[in-house]
Amino acid sequence: MKKIAVFVLMAAFAFASCQNAEKTTTSPDLRTFGMKGDVKMVLNSVLLLDTSSEDEQGDPWLEQDELLMSFDREGRVIRDENGNMYEYDDDGNFVAGLSDRTVMTRDDKGRIVHYDNTDVDWESDDVDIYDYVDVVYTYDDKGRVATEENTGWEWMTTYTYHYDGDNIYPSSIDYESFIEAWIEKGTITYDYTEFDAKGNWTERIVTDKSEGYEEPWEENQEPEVEESYQETRQNLEIIYWSDED
Repeated sequence: MKKIAVFVLMAAFAFASCQNAEKTTTSPDLRTFGMKGDVKMVLNSVLLLDTSSEDEQGDPWLEQDELLMSFDREGRVIRDENGNMYEYDDDGNFVAGLSDRTVMTRDDKGRIVHYDNTDVDWESDDVDIYDYVDVVYTYDDKGRVATEENTGWEWMTTYTYHYDGDNIYPSSIDYESFIEAWIEKGTITYDYTEFDAKGNWTERIVTDKSEGYEEPWEENQEPEVEESYQETRQNLEIIYWSDED
């Protein structure tokens, strides 16, 4: 009887684990950020390979094992790739972000469509203009991010995502940014070179080509356009909740 009881307990635990894994796997947040499976956290490393900049280059590692994203056991995002934070109550309702004034909105499919932290407490001693954030997402017919409009204090960048086939990770991204009087337009392309056993990419070559110029002050004035090129290798270390089982 004792052996049977242990077996039943293990079976129940396995069933619960499968249910949790299924919830995590189907979480819309994972798809929004290009991940699949029971992802717990993602560590990011970026190595500079080539650049058009003539500035003296120091350490080629732009990032090493820095936290990029994290998710709870239900697959809800806790930290996104923009560094925005998400806090939930016991029922899974969003209660706070970068501050307790943050508002996060989901659509009828549970996907994040708006993350708004523009109601900043300017009277606080801890106020930081980098906390002024407003992000708007739209999705394509496959549930992948189609556009992302990211607005900060006196800057804004709009991203347009492109995909190959049914892939949930982008093949390229077009972007246009405005930082005060500086305007930049470019394209980021991705060459994926390594994947893990769960189908998430773990290495890619990132090529960023752009043109930037200062907005002319005079009518009919031709701007002086600066071209920029950067090639990096990006590696992810993905830690899964099932790694702890």
